[in-house]
Amino acid sequence: MDGLQVRCGKPQGSARAGELGHQADAVPAVGDGSVLCRFQLEIWAEISAKNPKFKKVYDSWRPFRNEEILWFRVCEATFDTFMARMSAANKL
Repeated sequence: MDGLQVRCGKPQGSARAGELGHQADAVPAVGDGSVLCRFQLEIWAEISAKNPKFKKVYDSWRPFRNEEILWFRVCEATFDTFMARMSAANKL
């Protein structure tokens, strides 16, 4: 994660875990989130390789998560779109 940039008013340079302190408004600048997603998957793969109990849970949870992502596209997208329109129209 050496290249992860953090925005907190102005660019802060490279950030590692623990360096941000209690800056509540610090947001990782990762574009579409793909950097964090790849990092997360790498960590889970590493833990799975070392911990058989975690691997058992992770291997059964991952297909469930993938199905839930598809379901939430159907059930939540309509509401999210509606709320975005209401917010843009200053009706909230």
